[in-house]
Amino acid sequence: MRPFALVLVVMLVGCSDNSPATAPAPPPLTRAASTQPASATAPSVAVRYDPQTFRADVTRLVNAGQYASATALVKAADIDLQLRADGTGYVAVGQDMIVLPGLYPNVAYNRARDWYIPGTQDAIQDVAWKNAATEFARRYNQRRAGKGE
Repeated sequence: MRPFALVLVVMLVGCSDNSPATAPAPPPLTRAASTQPASATAPSVAVRYDPQTFRADVTRLVNAGQYASATALVKAADIDLQLRADGTGYVAVGQDMIVLPGLYPNVAYNRARDWYIPGTQDAIQDVAWKNAATEFARRYNQRRAGKGE
């Protein structure tokens, strides 16, 4: 019975160190910086907005299921800087169909011209993300069309 107890103690000792198997996970976004505050219901998430990598960053965060970070990023985005970085096109979201918030039904989605924001399809995965993405798209599209704020 004594050898069994010794083996069990040796096995448990490894569970309390900072080995890769038990070390805390890294933060979800390594490009941390301050941004606009997140909503009161969502945890505070620090992101860094870069208009040159914005679309890739949003896609990466949504694909990783990091909706709070994606929400913080679209809320931190500067519409005017993003319009200049993108050059042309509108931003689309998924609802019953793919639409351009702020322009629908007058302007239809064009896959060759417009960017579809991932994670906004009809099957809602995160309500705060879907709402933030839709609001960003509305403001972006209206500004692109010369109607916005």
